Amino acid sequence: MHGGGLLACTPTTTSTPAVSAPRFAVDGAVPERTTLEQGWDDATRRAFWFAPQGSRIMPYVWFAWLEQPDSQALFRSTAYMSMLGYLPATEGLDNPAGLPIGFTTETDAKSGEAFLGLTCAACHTNQIDYRGTRYLIEGAPTLANFVLFYDRLTSALEQTSADDARFARFAERVAGASSGCEAAALRERLRGLTADAVARREANALPAHYPEDFTSYARLDAFGNIQNAASVFAINEPGNGHAPVAPVSYPFLWSTHQSDVVQWNASAPNTPVIGPLVRNMGEVVGVFGNLRIKPTPWWQRLWGHDLSYHSTINIPQLGRLEAWVSTLRSPEWPAEFPQPDPALVAEGEAHYERACAMCHEVIPRDRELAPYVSVKTLVAVVRTDPATAEAALKNIARTGLLEGHKSKVLAGEPFGPTARSIDIAVNGVAGVAVAHLREAARAGVEGERASGESLVQLAKRFEEDVAQAVTSRRFSTRPVR
Repeated sequence: MHGGGLLACTPTTTSTPAVSAPRFAVDGAVPERTTLEQGWDDATRRAFWFAPQGSRIMPYVWFAWLEQPDSQALFRSTAYMSMLGYLPATEGLDNPAGLPIGFTTETDAKSGEAFLGLTCAACHTNQIDYRGTRYLIEGAPTLANFVLFYDRLTSALEQTSADDARFARFAERVAGASSGCEAAALRERLRGLTADAVARREANALPAHYPEDFTSYARLDAFGNIQNAASVFAINEPGNGHAPVAPVSYPFLWSTHQSDVVQWNASAPNTPVIGPLVRNMGEVVGVFGNLRIKPTPWWQRLWGHDLSYHSTINIPQLGRLEAWVSTLRSPEWPAEFPQPDPALVAEGEAHYERACAMCHEVIPRDRELAPYVSVKTLVAVVRTDPATAEAALKNIARTGLLEGHKSKVLAGEPFGPTARSIDIAVNGVAGVAVAHLREAARAGVEGERASGESLVQLAKRFEEDVAQAVTSRRFSTRPVR
């Protein structure tokens, strides 16, 4: 009830009109930064920051006007997002609301509505502040707190859904009216999205006896989030997840493309074409790629097609992102930094050779883009936290509608009533790839393109896409580079 009377609204099958992301002013200050030579030009750098990969958190305009929990200040303000650990960025066609690096907009092909998502750069970009200068490091592990970000985001949605005054401000900005049928439809849709956000937050909550900041800045159990996205939500099995209690630091991205395996536990083969594509698709599943596995209609089951795989993963874009990462180089020590003492360097070099080099080979800079074989060390030997390796092996979940189907979709042993959670996620990724086989093949090949010319072409294509949219058990050690 709004405006003192009851409103009779005609039911509609469309929740909101098609909306492309309008332009907004940045809410706060964006600092000047100095970039380092890492093999990317400015166009490639910017494209990597804002190229969408199919992650969809909520409608973009909603986030632009969403208020912080317990405040009327905007959630997207640079001060608030900086507090959460994300790096403010300037507004542009590729960043209409002036959101931080790695926060993207992507327009749904059917509805024309723009959605907010995350891309690789949100978790793999950082900066070093030294004597008033901010040095941007591409591909560096973030210091952001994703768990806190999502908790605050969900709280903001809950408060906006429940509080009339708060919702009225939101509806006025988003729909142009704080009451009436359009506002009522908006609130109904908002409540649905809020319920989904609460469900995700609860599925990934820590056990009650864990410290509140167990997963905090610069640490995340990404494997746990990916596994729950598959074992709980993709196959619609509530209560089928595991608490993500194995947070690790985010990895750096330079040399990722060149390694024979990826992930800290060396669990994912990085075979050219196939490996990077599967790795990237799995990553999108963990950051709102909306993987869903469903029974097919009866008439499709007549010829043995029992399951359908759905996701918002942007497969072609993953090929471009991988191509950019394949040429990323490690940052060199800036000339403005204090220069190392030669005597201490020599002493440290000798110590490194004795104690570290057997696992962390030093790669000469002129060989940084060459393939390499990582050193795999048993957890029992390296004696670091085994939680990540153990979770991948021991987290077991019900297979639900996947029971009896091949674990790799087209190959592998049939699933029994239970399986490792990570195998359910792999099945989901494989199913999406098979459903879009031609796109997946092209993206895998494109991810192997590493010439400077191809990168420029890819960045230019991304800029053109943006303009068009606006107008319409082991531990893996990596070498030191």
